[in-house]
Amino acid sequence: MSETSHSGWLKAYPNSYSLAGGLLVANREWASCVKLSPQGYLCPSDYAWQSGNLKKKFNCHGTKVKGHCILPKHKAFLVCSQTPACQGVSETSNSGWLKAYPNSYTLAGGLPVANSEWASCVKPSPQGGLCAPGYALQLGIMNKDFECPGSKVKGSCIIPKHEAFSVCSHTPACQGVSETSNLMEEKAYPHTYQLAGGFVVAKPKWMTCVKVKFTAGENSVIN
Repeated sequence: MSETSHSGWLKAYPNSYSLAGGLLVANREWASCVKLSPQGYLCPSDYAWQSGNLKKKFNCHGTKVKGHCILPKHKAFLVCSQTPACQGVSETSNSGWLKAYPNSYTLAGGLPVANSEWASCVKPSPQGGLCAPGYALQLGIMNKDFECPGSKVKGSCIIPKHEAFSVCSHTPACQGVSETSNLMEEKAYPHTYQLAGGFVVAKPKWMTCVKVKFTAGENSVIN
């Protein structure tokens, strides 16, 4: 959906927007709100763009192929965000796949593998080396706990993965999102991340996506 500041167009089509397909082209008199598209490098703010597709398939309600999760585009990101097994949404340029499953994306788990015909919007995962925009990866864990609504542990902020980066981004006390590979902790608090403030300290089996601050045209990790 596009809107212009061009006086002639506005006079000809008052109170109107223009709808079109394809990808954006530069035009300083126009601004657009564009549908999400991995092939178009357009991901939700809490996903990271990656080349390739995810290979850990799972079955989901409404899928077009049993044993996979192939859904209409308008449902894909909502379902992925609410499904722990889903780590990303993938789109292909392969003409055969597009003909078989028009207007669809595939949802899967794991991490992307190289495939020039596929692009993915992937959920951030500190252990997978992927952070949301505005965060930088570091080894270790944040050292200043705080309590947040919905936390699974009093005095800490341990919340579902699909909420973590959004909550951290809107919480001044939060300086980073941490994930562990410790099996006992994963079993105790499945499908969760830990949010905290302060700075990163060394701790085996922990990785953290730390908020980045921007100053004087440069970026640096908050410590």
